[in-house]
Amino acid sequence: MLVVSELVPADATPEAAAQVSRLMTLLAGESRSITPSDLRTVVETNHLFAAQDRGVIVGLACLVPMRLPQGFRLWIESVILDPDYRGAGTGRALMEAALSKAKTYGDAPVSLTSNPTRTIAHQLFERLGFRRAETSVFRLQ
Repeated sequence: MLVVSELVPADATPEAAAQVSRLMTLLAGESRSITPSDLRTVVETNHLFAAQDRGVIVGLACLVPMRLPQGFRLWIESVILDPDYRGAGTGRALMEAALSKAKTYGDAPVSLTSNPTRTIAHQLFERLGFRRAETSVFRLQ
């Protein structure tokens, strides 16, 4: 049975960290790992929603609250779903959980970025009311 819930610090087990690492590797297209300690920090400082099937994490969406000089903002990051669970409404359930939590912050804008190749995800974001922003992303590595 598939369940979507917000993770809490007690959920930051070695097993959960391994499952999150697997999903982050899928998202990045290269090996990624997170320790249980780092996962706990993520959960303590953000809202990490997980779709779980019989206790196995098969999808994630992270709502990041940010207090900035220009005001309060919310950002959605790390939206990923195991390919075996795509097309069944699980991604939508994850996004709806994150957006429901976002409403508890009032009328703060919610933003996200997405790889241009993720056209199915873009369709979901647009069905949920997101619109493309005229912006550029700059990254220094």
